[in-house]
Amino acid sequence: MTQQIPRINWAAELQSFTTRNAGRITLLEEFDREIGPVDVERDYPLRGVSYDRRDDRIDIMLGDRSEVGRHLTHTIGDVLFVGLVSDRDGADQGLRILRRDGAETVLGFRRISGR
Repeated sequence: MTQQIPRINWAAELQSFTTRNAGRITLLEEFDREIGPVDVERDYPLRGVSYDRRDDRIDIMLGDRSEVGRHLTHTIGDVLFVGLVSDRDGADQGLRILRRDGAETVLGFRRISGR
């Protein structure tokens, strides 16, 4: 299930999402109408997701906090929609971010067997 987050709440909701999910192992994908799905990264821990009102962009920061060299920031501009993806029990499964050009970024979490 995907629940739209109102723009006015993006900063606060993304901070809450970060607090709940920091350290979870991620899969970050881009979906473009012309080229289809593309893996941007996989198997990086989530460091945080934030909304910068000044530049009107969302930043997804990934990587282990203890490893200086293994991290990345994925910046998404011209955002139209931010949705929180959750399972039937309300547990976070990721984020959907749609841009005005029709492209979509999906941040998901790797399933760990036994969980």
